[in-house]
Amino acid sequence: MKRIHQGLQSLKTQLRQNLIAIASLFIALAGLTANISYMEHKELNSNLRTASFQLLIELSELEKITFQLQFDKETGTINARTGWVKVRLIEGLSKLTSIKVQKDSDVLLESWKDNWQDLGNHPTSAFDDISNQISAVRQSLIELISTLN
Repeated sequence: MKRIHQGLQSLKTQLRQNLIAIASLFIALAGLTANISYMEHKELNSNLRTASFQLLIELSELEKITFQLQFDKETGTINARTGWVKVRLIEGLSKLTSIKVQKDSDVLLESWKDNWQDLGNHPTSAFDDISNQISAVRQSLIELISTLN
């Protein structure tokens, strides 16, 4: 019993003597945890920003293809397959962004499926639908980018 009492006294003495070191250890761990969380958030924002800007580039290229298919009779190397590649790339890249951008990209894909054959054949309904969907994805991306720190 006396040994147990001496052991407890020794433990209390050691805790008292090392209290600053123990507190410093907890503060350091808390700081490390906060720093890791901050860096993960920063990396996520960086990835979102990169994907968003790439999507804006791809949307511009799809818009150019859409204009060429609608208005240029001499399309040269531009054809609907080029548009399909862009729409699929946009749809795939959107998975790296927000839910809203993903949904708008899915609607763009559906619009392309429904309207690509009519580009250049009808006055503007197919063109207008695809252009409106491109604008919707672009607007969602701009909103996403504006929320990033």
